Order: sequence, then structure tokens, then C-alpha cells
Amino acid sequence: MNKNVFYILIFLMTFVCVACESNIPNDKLVFSVSDSTKVQFAPGNLQYVKSQDKWMFAANQWEMIGINNLTNPKQKINAWYSEDLNFADTIDMFAWGTGNNPTLSVSQDSMYKEFTDWGTNEIGNYSANYWRTLSIKEWEYLLFNRKDAKLLYGMAQVNGINGMILLPDGWEPPRKLDVLFIHGYHGSSSAAAYAWQQTFDLNQWKILERSGAIFLPASGYLTFYGDEGWLLALQETGIYWSSTKKRIEGITIWFDPGDVFSCLEELSDKAPVRLVRDYISY
Repeated sequence: MNKNVFYILIFLMTFVCVACESNIPNDKLVFSVSDSTKVQFAPGNLQYVKSQDKWMFAANQWEMIGINNLTNPKQKINAWYSEDLNFADTIDMFAWGTGNNPTLSVSQDSMYKEFTDWGTNEIGNYSANYWRTLSIKEWEYLLFNRKDAKLLYGMAQVNGINGMILLPDGWEPPRKLDVLFIHGYHGSSSAAAYAWQQTFDLNQWKILERSGAIFLPASGYLTFYGDEGWLLALQETGIYWSSTKKRIEGITIWFDPGDVFSCLEELSDKAPVRLVRDYISY
């Protein structure tokens, strides 16, 4: 075999393997976050393994670590708490801007002055700076201002997990999907209202996902009360960090079955992160 042909084949095989592993949607499945910027979302929520100093993404979009972020979690009414503020070895909730110190767990907001993007790290097989965090203006444009914005998100239960579905620009329902996608939110703030609005089993979700759908689990958030860490609103509320700060608070996108909006959050609170990469059309 000609050496040039051989090397071309090796390159193409490597490219195909990387593309399959990345699980990134194809070039047509993008999300506008400003008049001039389009992005593609990471394949799952961000995770960090302390013992290995390793960053990775959840294996599936609907996966969340939940109460297992806490060490020796205990339940009280509808919340979970831990007296150990070191938290677990593998976590998927982070204080604002802690890309350089993901396990930082102190309640003093003065410790969170500067934002270090989580995307500056090597994440799985992706190089440093491949991913980034959306600003709050970009989150708001995505949800409220892009073309047909109100038609391109909806609360749902996916594979038994509550959360919010985001659809790419110009999305069209897949022919193989046997249920109707219901956009917007239910109107009730009850956790049960996610399923009241719509449910997708795993097979239905796989069809939706191949059409470009993104799912953000309603993971709640971690906060501090004295010497205890508390996980609140698990499977009731979704709170995702932006890169934006206002005075001494960070700004998140907050959703539940009754509404979606931007919200100020204490910098020391821990919330999920879903990163994006800028889309460049060649």
C-alpha cells in the first residue's frame, strides 16, 4: 500500500474514533448564544475526582451525583446534609469560578474574588481551553432571545430524572419520536410537575438526543449552614453557573417546573456546571 494512502487512512480512523467518543452533535446542531456566536454543549455535567486530580463529563446527560456529593449524608425533612465539609471524592457541584480549586469549601465569599473557568483544564480526552462557561447574557439570549426561543426548551422527566431540555437552533421533531415535545414550563413549582408536563423513557431520549437535544438535570445546590453542608432542592430545582458576577454574588440560570430565570447566588454555594465550545463554521 502507498505510504501516503496508509497515513491518510490512519488519520481518518483516528478522527472517526475521536468524533464517536466525544458524542458532540454534528455541525448542524448548534445553539445561538448571541447574534454572532453559536455553541455546542458538552456531553454531560462536569465532574471532578479529587483522588486522581481528574476532570471528566458525566457518561450520560441525565446523570447526576446528587446526595453522593456529600460525605456520610443524612436526611432531614426534604433536604440532605453532612457534617463533613470535605465532601466526596467525586463531585459534580462547584463554587463559582473554582476551575483552579474545585474542592474549595468555605463560606467566606471573599475567597471567590476571581473567576477561573473550569474549561481551562484538561477534561477527559479534551485539551485545556477546549470548553468554556457561558456568561449570563449568553444564557439569557439562548433561553429568551434567539429565534423561536420559547419553542426550544421545556421541562421534562428523562429516564426518571427531572430537568430541562434545550433544543438546537431550527430544531425539527425526529420522525421516530412517538411523543410530542411540549415546550415551556408547566406552571406549578412542584417537583412532580416535571413528569406532569412530559416524560421520555431511555429509548425516546436517545432519539431526542440524536436530534441535538441537551438535558440539564435538576440537581439542586449545595450551601453552608454553620459547619454543615446542605444539599437543597434536589430534583426540584436546576441551578447552573454562568461566568458572570454581580458585586459579591454569582449569577446562575435557575429553573423549576414553574419558571426559568437568571438568579443571584452566593459565590460559595455549589452548583452544577455545563460547559460549551464555540462553534466555528469552515
